[in-house]
Amino acid sequence: MRISQFLVCFFLPFSFGSAPVQTDWWARLHTLETQAETCDIHHASSVSKDLSKLYQEILSQKETIQIQKDQIEDQLQEQKNDLLQQKKKIQRQKDQIAIELLKNQRTYPVFSNDLQNPLQSLVTQCGQYQSLQEQVQKLEKQWESFQTTSQDMDKIQKRVESAQKDLWLRFGKGQTPEFKTGQTFDSFQIIQGTQDLPVFGGVHANDWQVPYTCLSPQASIAQTSPFFQNMISVSTISAGTWQYPQGGLHLGMDLASNLYSEVSAPANGIILYADTPCDSVGGYLGNWEGWPYGGGNTICMIVSVQEQLYAISLAHLSNEFYVQAGQQVHQGDVLALSGNSGNSSGPHTHVEVFEIHVSLEEAVTYFMNQADFAFGCGWDAPATSSAIATRLRPETVL
Repeated sequence: MRISQFLVCFFLPFSFGSAPVQTDWWARLHTLETQAETCDIHHASSVSKDLSKLYQEILSQKETIQIQKDQIEDQLQEQKNDLLQQKKKIQRQKDQIAIELLKNQRTYPVFSNDLQNPLQSLVTQCGQYQSLQEQVQKLEKQWESFQTTSQDMDKIQKRVESAQKDLWLRFGKGQTPEFKTGQTFDSFQIIQGTQDLPVFGGVHANDWQVPYTCLSPQASIAQTSPFFQNMISVSTISAGTWQYPQGGLHLGMDLASNLYSEVSAPANGIILYADTPCDSVGGYLGNWEGWPYGGGNTICMIVSVQEQLYAISLAHLSNEFYVQAGQQVHQGDVLALSGNSGNSSGPHTHVEVFEIHVSLEEAVTYFMNQADFAFGCGWDAPATSSAIATRLRPETVL
């Protein structure tokens, strides 16, 4: 008898079900795509919000499926390792039985009863191995089912993003401002004072491994940063400053990236405002959550590069923040993860840059009074200036 595979004597029971399939997703997607193509401006926000809900459902289900896929992969890898060891063990047993069989055949012309038990045990092991192999094949089929469902959801996700983009092209640019005034900012998320502000807006310490507030007595003043560092390592400019590619006022630069990409400090600086009132991926056209109105989860900071102060604001982030108002950060520190919050049609980070004309203390004092992310430059025109700052194209400095 030739045994080419082997036994695992016992194994953990498997509880993975078949991959969940939301049969109504395709139907909902088709309906929403049609509505996105045909709706008027009065219904655009409602359609965009429904697309956002579908988008969130898909992301949540994809996360669940990925967890199950990972569990199956772990089980399979563990069993394959055990099978390899058992295969070697059984091969050694087969070799030993063969040797004993040859010895007995030389001594006795007939089959010896001494080999009955070892051979029967080997037969039993083959049956148990076959049973385990069926379990492994079942797991592999379940993994393939999850993988197929995940790929289908990727397709739906991309089509939802495309429909949101179409809505934004039809109604977002020009007709609907990206931010609005009129909502009250959260006073608990703004810097609370100007005491002991750093000279250049950034600090570092040799002993501390995490950022700390501007009032830390152990902080040492850092040098102004020599240059701006990329804020997102892998991103593309999906919309430039002053206008959208198809027209319409756009006062910042949009960096498109994968959801939950790390957003880092471009230079040494201090956080003026950091608030996470929104879901990470709840953005849609006409969603006026956050501050500024429509910004979703936002950060405003002042940094120093070559002894010049700049204000930088970030909008539409996820609610995964690693900084808070009043905290000093060093170039390269992770501020937050990117998202799709507020008045946003897809995953991206909106960036605005201002060149500050006054001292750090004066700029912070001004900001503390009204949390003005525009620093007096308004939201109605490009390249505007105030007594505090001048709007810049982020592309020219970042």
